[in-house]
Amino acid sequence: MPVVRNEDSEHEKELKRWNTPTRDGGHQPDQHEPYPAMVYQARDLHGKPACEDPRDEQFATRCQHIVRDAQEHARYRADGWSDSPTLALAHAESLAQDIATAAAEANYHAAKMSPKAQAERARLEASTDKHVTK
Repeated sequence: MPVVRNEDSEHEKELKRWNTPTRDGGHQPDQHEPYPAMVYQARDLHGKPACEDPRDEQFATRCQHIVRDAQEHARYRADGWSDSPTLALAHAESLAQDIATAAAEANYHAAKMSPKAQAERARLEASTDKHVTK
């Protein structure tokens, strides 16, 4: 059975408004509007960077933010947020690689330190499970 539409009904008038461009008095954008937009940041989840966890909705909301304009977008991008979850994961991996490289360089230079300095560094390494880059 076909759907009968009455063009004089309030429902049809509202549908028509939403399908009419803004320049003609409707609600549909005239062109692509980039904002609001979503930005993403990968966070540590069980030792690995992630942008979502199907078991924890709050984790996903901490990894996402809606930016309202270009200035806010630029500010979040400068703080390490990305335009997609894939880019956020790649950024987190890049940061982890940079930290690992810095730790390896610090270990190389630590071999040339005095025994007292090496003992202090060993205590610092034993006190954390993260890379020591000093």
